[in-house]
Amino acid sequence: MSDFVFFLNQLAILACGILVFYRYRNTHVGIFGGIGFAALFLIPMLQRLLWDLGVEWYRARVFFDLLFLAAYCFILYALYIMPAIAMTAELPSLKPQNILKPPTLKEPGAAGYQQPGRADYVPGMPRILSKPFYLGSILGSSTVSIIFFVIAIVLVMDNDEEEAVVFWLIGFLIAAYGIVIFAMLVHTMWNTIQDGAPRTTPGKGVGYLFIPFYNFYWIFQSFLGWSEDFNRYINERNISATEMPEGFVRALCIFAVIQAIPYIGMLFSLFYMMLLSIFIDRVCDAVNAVIKYKLSAQVQTDMT
Repeated sequence: MSDFVFFLNQLAILACGILVFYRYRNTHVGIFGGIGFAALFLIPMLQRLLWDLGVEWYRARVFFDLLFLAAYCFILYALYIMPAIAMTAELPSLKPQNILKPPTLKEPGAAGYQQPGRADYVPGMPRILSKPFYLGSILGSSTVSIIFFVIAIVLVMDNDEEEAVVFWLIGFLIAAYGIVIFAMLVHTMWNTIQDGAPRTTPGKGVGYLFIPFYNFYWIFQSFLGWSEDFNRYINERNISATEMPEGFVRALCIFAVIQAIPYIGMLFSLFYMMLLSIFIDRVCDAVNAVIKYKLSAQVQTDMT
């Protein structure tokens, strides 16, 4: 009977997640709500899998409780912003093909004819960022890698070092994937505003984050500094984009430094992940606004 109740519970959570994600697809509600319901669906499945494998997962019960708390925070945030999304006449689309329509092309052989290409790409200019890709890759890899690390710790406590090494290696590989994707995002952030005389280059913005101890200072320059340069950039050019909240980004940087402190940092890691997810969401919107502005200017130039 307990298995049947568990099955119904998981089925209900899955149905809610699919409905929210489909109804509010390509919006913040769909993204954060989908992540929250997906976590609520996968965490119990992972617990049962570990139990069947003989791993005493309840030794890391606090960790799983934090995962559940994070999932509920994502859902609560989706519910908080849902009224604003529902009141809009048209749900905003994040699909690249809906961002900009290509100009009417001339006949082949005619003067000024150009080979057809993607409407969301101009050579030498960053592509439109996919928010689900960056959120899913960075947050997903972080969550999954932490799960593997916790399993490895439990196995070490059970004196099963050989299997623990396997989970450590898999966790590190998954974490490395997330780090690479996040580095790509930071590089794109700085690359987008390079024509506005920013304080650093894309290479330095990413590279200095990997210097031990110095990165505690550089994260403020890379994240908060970019937010300040971005706000100045859009104001100078009258670009229709929402300014980056500098106070919020400063708090993110502070939590990033705190969560790097052993033991103490674990208490703040959940809040850091929440702030990081919102930061990635805002960055994608900000960068895409600048890219669309540049694409529109390029299209108008090509058509004249």
